[in-house]
Amino acid sequence: MAMTELSNNYTGSSLESACVKMAPYILNTHKSSKQVVVFFNNHLVKSLTDLSCLKSYSIIELEQITNGKKIHGGLKLDTINELANMTKDSRVVFVLNESVKQEPITIYRLFSDKMLPDHSNEVGFYIPTKTSITIRERLIFDTESTSCSNNFWIIDKGSSLTKYRLLESSFFKETSHDSKESFYQGENSLCNSFSFFLGNNDKSSRGVLNNKIFSELIGKSCNSNHRSISFLRGSACVKNKIKTIHHNIDCNSHEIYKGVFDHDSQGEFDSLVVVERGAINANTVQKNNNVLLSSQAKIDSNPQLEIFTDDVKCSHGSTTGQLDADAIFYLRSRGLSLNQAMGVLLKGFLTEVVEFLEDEEVCKEIENSLKNLIKV
Repeated sequence: MAMTELSNNYTGSSLESACVKMAPYILNTHKSSKQVVVFFNNHLVKSLTDLSCLKSYSIIELEQITNGKKIHGGLKLDTINELANMTKDSRVVFVLNESVKQEPITIYRLFSDKMLPDHSNEVGFYIPTKTSITIRERLIFDTESTSCSNNFWIIDKGSSLTKYRLLESSFFKETSHDSKESFYQGENSLCNSFSFFLGNNDKSSRGVLNNKIFSELIGKSCNSNHRSISFLRGSACVKNKIKTIHHNIDCNSHEIYKGVFDHDSQGEFDSLVVVERGAINANTVQKNNNVLLSSQAKIDSNPQLEIFTDDVKCSHGSTTGQLDADAIFYLRSRGLSLNQAMGVLLKGFLTEVVEFLEDEEVCKEIENSLKNLIKV
């Protein structure tokens, strides 16, 4: 079976040492019973990975295993290969193991300019038919240069992916990262994707994240949900660029993006939903709501629709403003301080994303991070 190969200059032990130096807790997590997968600059670190979680195949090998016709629910590997503009020889797909479907898999993505020549390696994951997988993806950085990641997820017929993407707050100190994620869904599949870009209280923060998401609803009756919170201070910046294409009938897509921006921080929501000819009964929602806590903060919001068929239900909307002064006055008249009143309103504003969290560990972590940012 093919594995992503590292340069001969880098041994497994040196790679493991670099990972443990960046994030010491990974070693303890690896030694525990938890399922862990570790990537360093987009290369798999076998020595720190629970290899029962996944197997590695080239596109050609995967086609051979599936008798050359992985066509469940309209998903063809040839089609996906074409969409991603990659050659079969260079494509490696990690197949997530069905036997671990009831337990979350934690994927650590470490990025550093201290080792390995680049971050350009593409990482692909395949979720087999009728499999349910929960992923906690944690991004950790130790680099002064711009790093990048390019991932794709193949969600086959009747399968479900719930994915939580978490950035360490230290990222926004001065890091820059370009991220691209592609999702390809088969018939009756479900994708629940959450991303949390939560900074810290440092006014000197100036990290920049370019976050691109590309979703292809290829099979019938797909459900795609992308929810996100950005909470930034200093001059940090998050740019979300999203494109979703409905190819087939009875598909649903929802995008709920919330942003809170303080000081000189900036955000961008650039989203396009395309409903192709014949993709009837599409139900799409694009929703971007933002709160500016400073007159210097800025958000550019541009939800767009391209509809080429009839009998669809599509909506999009965007709001940007400050916290309601009357609501703050009312809460303060009830004995709350200014910070407490603002905290109550911000917590309510973000509930539309937080309330959908089903992973108890992630939910507690996000609530604690937001509590620190909201200062309540």
